[in-house]
Amino acid sequence: MFPFIIITLVLIFFYIFSLLELKRKHEKELSKIRNINAEDRDLPEINTEREKKEVKKEAIKNWNKDNKDTRKHFEKIWKDRKDKGKRRDMPELDSDNNELKKKGKPKGGNGGAWNRPPENEVDNVIHVYLKKCPKCGKKNLGKPFGSWEHHVLDLVPIKRGMQLKITNYIMHRYRCKNCKKPVSPNLGILKNCHFGFGFIATVMQSRIESKHSYSKVLIEFARWIPNFDFLISRTTIVDWFKKYGAHLEEFYLECVKKLKEAKYVHADETGLPMKGKNWWLWVVTTTFFTLFIPHASRGHEAIEKFFKDFEGVLISDFWGVYNNLTEEQQKCLAHLIKDLKGIVMKSEALINKIEKRLKEDEEQKEEKTKGEEVEKKRGRPKKEVKPLSIEEREAFEEKKRRERQKIKHAFALYDFFKQAWADEKNPLSYKAGPEIRATEEEAINQLRQLLEEIEADGDLNPDIKRLVKRIKRYEKHLFTYLKHPGIPPDNNAAERELRPFVIMRKTSHDFKSEEVMDSFTLYLSLHQTCKKNGVDFGKALKLVLLGKITPVLKAIGF
Repeated sequence: MFPFIIITLVLIFFYIFSLLELKRKHEKELSKIRNINAEDRDLPEINTEREKKEVKKEAIKNWNKDNKDTRKHFEKIWKDRKDKGKRRDMPELDSDNNELKKKGKPKGGNGGAWNRPPENEVDNVIHVYLKKCPKCGKKNLGKPFGSWEHHVLDLVPIKRGMQLKITNYIMHRYRCKNCKKPVSPNLGILKNCHFGFGFIATVMQSRIESKHSYSKVLIEFARWIPNFDFLISRTTIVDWFKKYGAHLEEFYLECVKKLKEAKYVHADETGLPMKGKNWWLWVVTTTFFTLFIPHASRGHEAIEKFFKDFEGVLISDFWGVYNNLTEEQQKCLAHLIKDLKGIVMKSEALINKIEKRLKEDEEQKEEKTKGEEVEKKRGRPKKEVKPLSIEEREAFEEKKRRERQKIKHAFALYDFFKQAWADEKNPLSYKAGPEIRATEEEAINQLRQLLEEIEADGDLNPDIKRLVKRIKRYEKHLFTYLKHPGIPPDNNAAERELRPFVIMRKTSHDFKSEEVMDSFTLYLSLHQTCKKNGVDFGKALKLVLLGKITPVLKAIGF
């Protein structure tokens, strides 16, 4: 037993000794490794990726330095290009700086996606099913396997004003068992349209009747439709006019047809700024309809096709384009009255100025004769006026006499043409009955006699001479209203029709699209025509957008 214990102790001793020796050797190796790592810390670390980047950067720098002139040359060519932005539509001309600019969404603007209304804002949910396949016509559809939603915003009339109504159409899909094709319902005219025709009609009506710009129309809508951010912009309204302009083609053709049958027609034109250029808006109006025609020209080619086979009387101003359109014409006497008033006002102002100068000259000479000292006043003294000589005073007196003579001639013509608007007892009045109404020949003879009296006074003033020349040229077209009872002697009807657009032009300043202007003027024509015939424009406009033009034409008497 004892030898066994001794052997065990010896084995344990050798085992412990071997462990201690191994630990010593291990610590010795660790100390060497620590010393090596400490020495390596002082050495720079090698980063191969960084070296590659630095080499590449240095190469690019050297290339730019060597090819500086070439790079500047191509940069200049890029800046001078006039077709930049050709990936979108063709560039349009900016009216402010007369340069080309790109069309499309402005840089940094919001996206153009449709924002679906929240569920708590939806007023009505309509499920739309199919009874038969729209492709093969069979009724073997089975059950729907899915659906998709289409939201429509519309404005509906209520007791006081309009109310926004949101309808969610749930369109159910099917797979036809006969033709094996997937089908779904079609909303027809509401397809791909998130706004109902009540909404579209109200916005377009606001643009036409309020005469505001598109931006102001949007501001007005945001005031009375609060708490709902619907997706509508200036471009949306423009697209509506462009999209639904073709719906008034039949109205346009009916206006042209009625024009040729009319007893008399008023015509006029006004400026139309279009993409930085000056276009013209022509108006042709009768008692029952009004038609606006935008055109790039102010010449006869703009409207001569409308007066082909026209046998009535054309009432217009003295613009030479109208002279050869029809045989029987009535020139606007109101324009003559306006010109005569301008001559009188101009002459009276000049006479007052002459009299003031002569009076100052007399006072100045009296003060010098009496030898009175002029009281000095504060401030810069007035420039001393040189006294008038005898010749200068005579020239002033002669000029005053000639201006008074001009006023006399202007008043004589004014009183004569003013008779056209006198009461029914005056033979030259358009209100006079057939028993006392003067004939066209009698009126022309009276006018000639008056012109002879004016010319007998001697050398005429250039303003009066110019007006007399115009009167003689158009004397056959000044009294046509006496030959055709009911025809007015002025063109005020056309002037009044143009006024709404003139107001709109002041707010819009410039128009960008010829296509939109063609459609817009047609809707403006419909508005003025409905107004003449006592038709509700809002209801008529909604019917037109729905494609129901026939009841509208019937309501306005076409």
